[in-house]
Amino acid sequence: MTVTIAAMSEITRVAPWSLRALGYSFGIAERAVRFLAWAEAAHGQMLRTLRTREHQIGGSTGLPPACRMRESRRAWRVDAGGKHLFEVGPPAIDLLTCDVRTGGAGHVALINAIGAGLLAGLCDLAARRLIGCIAIFRSGADDELPDDVASLGWLAALPSEGRVLFLRGTAKPDAAIILSLIRSWSVQVDGVYEPGIREDVRRVLDGLPGAHIGLSGFRPNPAVIKGQALLDARAMVLHPVDYAERVATAFRSGVAMDLVDLVHLYELEKRTWAPTSERSRTQAGYGKY
Repeated sequence: MTVTIAAMSEITRVAPWSLRALGYSFGIAERAVRFLAWAEAAHGQMLRTLRTREHQIGGSTGLPPACRMRESRRAWRVDAGGKHLFEVGPPAIDLLTCDVRTGGAGHVALINAIGAGLLAGLCDLAARRLIGCIAIFRSGADDELPDDVASLGWLAALPSEGRVLFLRGTAKPDAAIILSLIRSWSVQVDGVYEPGIREDVRRVLDGLPGAHIGLSGFRPNPAVIKGQALLDARAMVLHPVDYAERVATAFRSGVAMDLVDLVHLYELEKRTWAPTSERSRTQAGYGKY
């Protein structure tokens, strides 16, 4: 394996066209590249999936649209039907954001999606909107994940002191512990959708078919936002992960990756280029300016 360094600006410039080559519309590709670049910086090995899972990702773009259904005033159920989080992840966070801002809490059960390596990046988006977010998840059996992303677990993202604080569960999801944490972090007593969290934990631990991602959102209290979140004895089940520093380092120094993955990113981009001809070169002003 030959390792190279790619600048974050290189990824964000080239990847929108690479995603277009896989079949995404420009709007979806332009939005998705933020999560792709973030995940590459935070985890590594995400660009690799564009090469090793090219046919799976490309095939997902032609599937029917995801089906969403209101389950309650503060809860949604979205069946991705095999689509990638590039496409269905950001809209799920939009649904969560709307319910938290209007009702104080929200929950989205996102099932049958691929690309769980983007999950932390989606939680980062929620936290940057000043929403506390807890994700309870189990990836699909054929999903390819970065080495430091578990296939089953839970993750909390909190807006704190102008940055996002990530806390990763050190054990399997436990509904009682997660509910207790949200109630201590939330600005209001009822700022949690309890039925959704209990169902998320049940589905994840029961190993029911298909991928499952449960996203719970709430309004964090002032202590959390000021970086004074109280964990007490429950801190034993949480491990802080400084994704923010990893991303900052990537913007300063670039991202190490396998050269073949970076080359493939450019090869995908080239598929969107128009055919070369003397007429097109002349119209573009080639040789004149």
